[in-house]
Amino acid sequence: MQSVETAVRRDGSLLEETRRDSKGGVRAMVLFLLVVLAAVVLGIIGVAADGLGYLLVIGIMLLATDVIIAAVVWSRRARRRPVR
Repeated sequence: MQSVETAVRRDGSLLEETRRDSKGGVRAMVLFLLVVLAAVVLGIIGVAADGLGYLLVIGIMLLATDVIIAAVVWSRRARRRPVR
């Protein structure tokens, strides 16, 4: 289900319509967890298989990138909340 928000300028004209997906946070968390799972699997294969150490490096880089992106996104969301 989507909700629509409309901002109105002081002169009465419409500024913009913004659509928010109520399941957007769930989808982002699922994507985050799938990327973490893929990084762990690549790391395990890289450690277990002889000569595939590069998969371990790719898994570590993928995990680090995913954590950094998630931290940036979640910190932006935290700033938008009004102080009460």
